[in-house]
Amino acid sequence: MNIFKAKHINKLIILLIFQVVFASFVNKTFAQQYSEYELKAAYIYNFGKFVKWPEKSLKKEFIIGVYGLNPFKGILKEALSGRTLYGKPIKIIYFSDLKNIEKCNILFIPKVKKEELLRILNAVKNYPVLTVGDNIEDFCISGGNINFTPKYSKYRFYINNNSAKRKKLKISSKLLSLSKIITDEIKF
Repeated sequence: MNIFKAKHINKLIILLIFQVVFASFVNKTFAQQYSEYELKAAYIYNFGKFVKWPEKSLKKEFIIGVYGLNPFKGILKEALSGRTLYGKPIKIIYFSDLKNIEKCNILFIPKVKKEELLRILNAVKNYPVLTVGDNIEDFCISGGNINFTPKYSKYRFYINNNSAKRKKLKISSKLLSLSKIITDEIKF
């Protein structure tokens, strides 16, 4: 078997494993339809499993923040209730401003204007906060870490691994292989 086929098969196997882990996450049968935000809640949880944080940034709770308008309603809390990441209970915090936003481990950012996005990303750029955008234009190019894509895109999400590395976050190669890699580095 040539190297190209082996890499392609490995990528498919990883994708299948990720989907099985994801499917077992939600307490519904495979045949049922999931809402957009049920899927995103499961992905966010799994992002937490495939990213490594610096030990000193993991406090007594694993904090997932949602900035601004909450598109999840009660879905995120319900889906993550009783779950843990890194052996720590998950706590969901909703932010209406930038105060204490750097205390999150994961920060979900729904649709915001470009100026507000840049303020948010700047507020957490020196902290090990995994930023997850909700299909925001130029999110990864602007320094965000993971951005969900439109519904029928080839990839479910984009990742800016360079931005994550600058924050001392290590994204698993398994997760990277399922995404399109975007960079925010300027090349001349």
